[in-house]
Formats: sequence, structure tokens, C-alpha cells
Amino acid sequence: MPRPSRRRILAGVGPLLAGLAGCGSSSSSTPDPSTDTATAAPDPARLRFDPVPVANADEGDRIGVYPPNLKAWIREAAAGDGPLRVDAPARVSSPDAPFVLFRRARVAADESDVAGSYAVRATGGPRYRYLADAREATPPADATVTPVSNLPEDRRRLVRAAVSDRARFYPETERGAWARRFFLGGYFRVDGTVYRGHELQRTDAAFFSETAWYVLDLDPIDGASAPTFDVGGVDAGVRSVIDELLDRRNPTEAVTLDAGALPESVVRFVGERDYLLTHAALLKSSVERGG
Repeated sequence: MPRPSRRRILAGVGPLLAGLAGCGSSSSSTPDPSTDTATAAPDPARLRFDPVPVANADEGDRIGVYPPNLKAWIREAAAGDGPLRVDAPARVSSPDAPFVLFRRARVAADESDVAGSYAVRATGGPRYRYLADAREATPPADATVTPVSNLPEDRRRLVRAAVSDRARFYPETERGAWARRFFLGGYFRVDGTVYRGHELQRTDAAFFSETAWYVLDLDPIDGASAPTFDVGGVDAGVRSVIDELLDRRNPTEAVTLDAGALPESVVRFVGERDYLLTHAALLKSSVERGG
């Protein structure tokens, strides 16, 4: 069945939340300093982010997609055809790319041909160069053994490299995606001998990676029960405050920022979203006022 056009406008996503209304000041010509809200200092505030499982996000929740590159990738995957294969610096170690764990998404965007509901078909994680070899093996009776001569040239070279020494590939490439799914753990006949593909595990490779990779494919569907992903822009002043916190955070730990008089633009941004999504975590965001 042909894939529906990405350029049709999908119903089901309302406009972005309106900004919070400001408070008016007194119209008296001699205002009482004790009640002059226009000049009163804002309450102290503390910004807090708590990493939570992706399963915590429910239908109706609004998730702010924070990294600019991830925003752009989601929009491009929604607007284009075929999987998007990308990687970018994530600013933290071992980024797990939690967006790939979602199966459905409602996308809120300024572009009317991108806003809508989607099935999410995605993989991703910390990017590093895989190493693999191939070892002689006796396959079980029900296993499929693929003659290396039946493979396209680039995959044939990978298998032969693994047999003779090592094969190397990145996970988001077409060849890497095939290797992850079929070569690792698969059986191949090379010059009359059967081999099985194995990844050479390097325990520190993913841990020290500070780059995220994704293979993203978003297929339009009719209205779905899913969280809404906000891929709109973020005010530069808001981003500067949040960046200060995210640049020094461990993605697996809750972090707070004692910001003194936290700008109302930041309070508004956090209040309009239930979560913040980064390359490393889904973050429950909150602002604690007073004290």
C-alpha cells in the first residue's frame, strides 16, 4: 500500500499553548510601595529537572524537545520520505536517545504540513565505531545460512573483513543497520566454511561517547493516543538559563539550579511543558517558588 503524502495537513494537534497573561499594575497616581507589583522583586525560584522513564509520559502530556538538532530531525523525518540517518554532539556522556523508545507521537510545529500524529519507527543511542569478527560455527538445524556470494558488494566486503580480521561500521549507516540486525548473530558461508558474526564488546566505547545517533522514520497516522512533542523554537534567554544546568548535569541524576530571581520567561516555558526531552533523558521539569 503506498505511503501517504507527508504534505497533507493532519488534524488533531491544536495550536501551541498561549503565553501566560501578565499582571496589571495599579493605576493610582501615588502608588503604595507595598502594593506596587510593577517594581516588586520576584520571588526566589529554583529550577529542577528529574530524569524519569519514558513510560511516565502519557497522552495529553506536552514534551519540549530541547536540542535544536533533534527538533530539526523530527521535523525533517515528519516531512520527508524514508529513514533519516543522523548523528550530532549530545553534550553528555553515553546519550541513550530516549526519543526512540516512543512508538507514537503528536508533533506540534509551526509548519502545518508537519504538525500531526505519527507512528515512530526509530533506533538510536551513543555513537561509536562497532568492531566485529566472524568465527567458525556449526549452525542449528533451523538456522538460515547465507552464502556470502548472495550479498551486495558492500555487505560482502564487511563479512569477508570480519572473517579475515575485523569489520568496522557505524550503527546509523545503511551498512551498519544491516550488520546490527543480520550480521551479528547470523550465519554466513564463506568459501565453503560457515561463520557466525560477533560484536567485539568494548565496555568503555559507549560510556565515553558524547555523540548520539538516530535512524528516524515518522509515518503519518490518524489521531493517536500519544504525548505531544513541541518542536518549536526556544527563546535565547530561556535557553541560556537551561543550558547552564544541562551542561553540568549527569543525565541519570536529578539536578537543580538556584537561580535567585528566575526570569518569568523561564517560569513560563517550564510551566507550559510537562517534560523536557534531551539526547540523554526525559526530564520532569518544575519550578519551585518562594522560600
